[in-house]
Amino acid sequence: MHFQRNPDAGILAGTGSRQLQLASMADKRQIFAKTISVIQSYIDANGPTQIMSGGAEGFDSCLARAAMHLELPLILAIPNKSYGSYYFGKNSVTKTNRLDKFREMVDYASEVVYISDFFPGQGVKPGGRHLNFRRNDFMVAEADHMLVYDSKTPGTKDCFTTIKKSGRPYTIIG
Repeated sequence: MHFQRNPDAGILAGTGSRQLQLASMADKRQIFAKTISVIQSYIDANGPTQIMSGGAEGFDSCLARAAMHLELPLILAIPNKSYGSYYFGKNSVTKTNRLDKFREMVDYASEVVYISDFFPGQGVKPGGRHLNFRRNDFMVAEADHMLVYDSKTPGTKDCFTTIKKSGRPYTIIG
């Protein structure tokens, strides 16, 4: 499995807390509107853009919905093939089955990259690092610019540290 980058478009990726899924509707709308605004500004400054989302609930889903709203190409970087049924089905932060929302993102995506394909036969912690974190590492490596929402939660904090170490430019959302 190899990711083939489109040389004619930049990649704007994002990382953020799943807890956004539990926020009030007003807060979700505000973050969605800000995300749309930041994406539009990025496109205005940089030209053709693809959006890369990690496919999780919360901010990742907000970013994917923004790509859909703006009719932009969406790349989903998903840890493994069972990710959706586990995190959107059995273990949604909302305690409800939201697998249909995950499938909407997958169906819209112009490309789905399964990070586990880069580590065949190595389980969910190849080299001792969980695929969820490896997904974030992949996005930072491939993105031209990163969006960050709520950098205090563990997964996002880890990704934000990787972003800063890489020198990759980023924008804080909310």
